[in-house]
Amino acid sequence: MNFEPDGLSSDTSSLSYCPIQHVAIIGAGISGLISAYELIKSGHAVSLIEADPDHIGGRIRTLRSADGSYAEMGAMRIPKNHDLTLKYVELLDLELRPFIESCSVARNCLKGQCFSQTPEGFEELKKRFQLTDSEMQMTPDQLWKKVINWACIKMTQEEINSLYTDDLNNKTVEAIDQLSLGIAMRNAGLSQGAIELLAYLLHFEDHLNTAFSEHLREELSGDWSCGFYELVGGMDQITSALFKKIQGKLNLHQGCKVKRVAKNDRNYSIEMENTLGHLLRIDADWVICTVSLGALTRIDLNTVMSDQKARASKNIHFDTSTKVLVKCSRRFWELNDQIYGGHSNSDTLLGRIWYPSDNAERKEKSVSNAPSYLLASYTSGARARHVDSLSLEDLKRMVVESLMTIHPSLNCSEIISIHRWSWSNVSETSGGFTLFMPGEHRDHYSHLIRPEEQFLLAGEHVSLSHSWIQGSIKSALTCVDHIRKSLQMKHWHVSIKQSA
Repeated sequence: MNFEPDGLSSDTSSLSYCPIQHVAIIGAGISGLISAYELIKSGHAVSLIEADPDHIGGRIRTLRSADGSYAEMGAMRIPKNHDLTLKYVELLDLELRPFIESCSVARNCLKGQCFSQTPEGFEELKKRFQLTDSEMQMTPDQLWKKVINWACIKMTQEEINSLYTDDLNNKTVEAIDQLSLGIAMRNAGLSQGAIELLAYLLHFEDHLNTAFSEHLREELSGDWSCGFYELVGGMDQITSALFKKIQGKLNLHQGCKVKRVAKNDRNYSIEMENTLGHLLRIDADWVICTVSLGALTRIDLNTVMSDQKARASKNIHFDTSTKVLVKCSRRFWELNDQIYGGHSNSDTLLGRIWYPSDNAERKEKSVSNAPSYLLASYTSGARARHVDSLSLEDLKRMVVESLMTIHPSLNCSEIISIHRWSWSNVSETSGGFTLFMPGEHRDHYSHLIRPEEQFLLAGEHVSLSHSWIQGSIKSALTCVDHIRKSLQMKHWHVSIKQSA
């Protein structure tokens, strides 16, 4: 599809002939908001249903304090090549700044020892892993490229392109899809020590069993090599701005949990329960369901979803994700260690630490001396589940110990509060993001995305840009475009009959 800056397909020549439809959208995350925005702009009636009584925006969620400091509990960056996301940022007149991915004076801490992220520091770090002589001569980037090149040599350009298709109909690509990341790295010739080094540095120790094709697709797309942006003022600016565009132009049912969607003779009925326990029902011509895979299985969709789609929604891997945010009285990492943005790696349970990027260019002392949030832990998979299981007291102790290993000059009195956010414990999502396991693309993806008459799914899971805002937006636009084309086709058939 050729999407224009407003999000719709450029082919809208017969849009004015399409009858007005009532579209029910389940979920007010970025997919639901984009769908509503585009459908309202096309003249359709929209009902937006959101289970969370206090939040619009789904997994785009910004924690805010009265003193003006904030931190991201969900999405926190936008790859510079994610054109659809950036088009909406521009459309909504939002401000971007660089998201700092790395900082040479940040640390890699392993077994109680810390190394800088300079080339010299990486050389010292490599000595802590059992690498072959040839691997010792390679940088981490060269080791990773060895894995990517091993896969690409096996495929023609046409086969590489099929990684981005709905179903894998090529034996070579299907074989790649069956590989886990860890097996692919081993098949590429990396030693166990090199695999452990890359898993530590690239933060996928808990993802070695996930599908290699997921990581290959992102690498070939340039998602991790093109650089990143963040939104000035917080990532929730995009969902807030979208909601302001449509507020008052739709029927909003907030605090309503959808219990059942059913197909009847003429349209669809959506049954839901509000915060008072009252049961409500609305009817719609179309339904776009944007809830996460974790929450989708709690809705009765037996009459609107095929067995294959239901099986896909239950079996596709939906990973957990947890962040631990530390409110500090001042930015000790900037004042004491001159770390402005980027991340430090730790081999402790807390994993990777992220530093705010907002002061990276100006390095203003007034900002460094003001209260701020530090993302002291960002984990997924098994490690996130372990973090979730800790008591608050044990979590606080572990956070302080981990921070003091990386930042020995830390004064514990500078820590004001510690906030844990587990997406698995949020009932509206029940998880963080989709991440294929080996074979899931081939076995399930085409069934998941296929329209079921006038019942459609949207969200990052209904895309091949898992965990990114871009995937959510693209899936929403695909649904809107499908509705437009279906209505045009019906109009065409009616016109043919009338002319006959």
